[in-house]
Amino acid sequence: MMRFKDARGLVVKHGTVINGVYKKPVTCPYCDNFIEPIPVECARMPYDTNLIAMIVSYRCPACEKKFICIYVLNGENADYLGMVPIANEEKISDVFEKISPRFVSIHQQAFRAEARGDTEISIVGYRTAIEILLKDYAVEILKEPEEEVIRKGLRKTIGDYASDDIVAAADVVRIIGDDYTHYVNSHPDIEFDEFKNYYGILLSFLEYKYKLANPPVKR
Repeated sequence: MMRFKDARGLVVKHGTVINGVYKKPVTCPYCDNFIEPIPVECARMPYDTNLIAMIVSYRCPACEKKFICIYVLNGENADYLGMVPIANEEKISDVFEKISPRFVSIHQQAFRAEARGDTEISIVGYRTAIEILLKDYAVEILKEPEEEVIRKGLRKTIGDYASDDIVAAADVVRIIGDDYTHYVNSHPDIEFDEFKNYYGILLSFLEYKYKLANPPVKR
């Protein structure tokens, strides 16, 4: 998964090209390692009326491959626009393929939207993915009747089938995901990274529970 952090002042070849705040990549789109990227080249070009785009080439110190981030200059700051290449898939545990192949497909679609910077679309996608995963978990792992499970909304699904240790994380994904399907967002101050952290917590707990219920060896 591509991750970024807010940084200030980008220097390329001993020259400052961004004085203010910009999104600095901290993972590599090729090897997925956490990195301190090495700025290699940059170029400016007209983007729109009175706007300038800046293309910055980085090199990954882990795999040595180069990738490009595109920014739009906004005064001293630079707004992140996109990158090349766009990561097509996120590494995810094989456990989820066993529980719900459909979840994996929707998760990867949401991830591709996230990689493009379309976080509002990706939030809705991740929320949908969680509903599919929890319902398949209820049917395939808990052996609940499918005809009952499929009729329930996500809130009811969480209440009926999620154990106490994952309810809080599941509700964060549900509530924030639902917000982005409505005209008015009731929680606009919650950042995407916080939403994604709770999404990751939920996946970790479900993987943990599946592995404990299905150990490779038993006494």
